[in-house]
Amino acid sequence: MSLALSLGLPLLLAVVGIAVAWRRRDRALALMLIWPPLVAALLYLPNLANIQRRLLDALYVPIGVLAAVGLRQLAGRLGVRRARRVQAALVAACLVSSLIVFAIALRFAGGAFSEAYVGDDAWQAMQWLSVHHQTGDRALSAPAAGQLLPAWSGVDVYVGHYSETLDYFQKIGNVQQALQGSQPASLSTFLRANGITLLYWGPDEAKTGFDPDAQPDLRPVFRDATVSIYRVTTSPTASY
Repeated sequence: MSLALSLGLPLLLAVVGIAVAWRRRDRALALMLIWPPLVAALLYLPNLANIQRRLLDALYVPIGVLAAVGLRQLAGRLGVRRARRVQAALVAACLVSSLIVFAIALRFAGGAFSEAYVGDDAWQAMQWLSVHHQTGDRALSAPAAGQLLPAWSGVDVYVGHYSETLDYFQKIGNVQQALQGSQPASLSTFLRANGITLLYWGPDEAKTGFDPDAQPDLRPVFRDATVSIYRVTTSPTASY
């Protein structure tokens, strides 16, 4: 239901376009007829990576094409002047959602969302790590930093972007459980079991209340104001 509402007027016009293409047996639009129901089916089929949302990205192509067919069909039944008014009104109405997205982008550009920017401490840490990391390193961090470390530091992460991390929420729970454990041995076991060799520690990570400096298996290798990087001194055995 939410998907149908989000597509709004283009979806209604696309329904008209589907009827027109089906009645005419238009082979040029055959792919456009198959595309939407196929995507709808894929959305509800289970997949290992949990990336159903990504499948929607291209759905707007057939919806747009079919909506244009439907709009042309409806406009053809009206007079020229009236058809132009209806077309202009529908196009203007469909632009509202694009304007909302544009407004959100302007808020990002204006600094309203701090997560859209990388602080200088974090940037210096990632640049240092890009030069000093070792082959096979895997970092543990909060998801916000985990989204950036692979791109800017060249290291794998345990938790990164939610739609590109397998078992994302389970891994978040695993991290919280490991950091809240009172025994250093429990953290060491977690690090070894998941092949983690580095701990990235910034403001988001510090909110957990965990103290990495008190852990015997963590050796600080970088510090810059609010961000530190620790190397795991044990020899982890990767278990992906």
